[in-house]
Amino acid sequence: MLLGASTGRDGIGGVSVLASASFGDEEEEAEKRPSVQVGDPFEEKRLIEACLALLDAGLVVGIQDLGGAGLTCATSETASRGGVGMDVDVAAVPRREPGMEPFEVLTSESQ
Repeated sequence: MLLGASTGRDGIGGVSVLASASFGDEEEEAEKRPSVQVGDPFEEKRLIEACLALLDAGLVVGIQDLGGAGLTCATSETASRGGVGMDVDVAAVPRREPGMEPFEVLTSESQ
């Protein structure tokens, strides 16, 4: 189950673009901006509360945040820790931008 904000293109390549970046030059910052996730503090608070409620109810077998490399990394880490494989239905991932390619959905860090 995937919980959180819908997926967009704003988080694609964030780790690879920003991991060793320096900031200060406005023109360079503007070029990097699409790689930075667009935050939603209200949604983040709701997500934290939902996760805590699920944990308190004993309904969580495993949990993983989506950081660098988005679903690609999170699903492979989760499967590896559980010693299992995983099927991901990319078409079922909610998107806030039309026409996103499957690789964009899997690598976006904006969920």
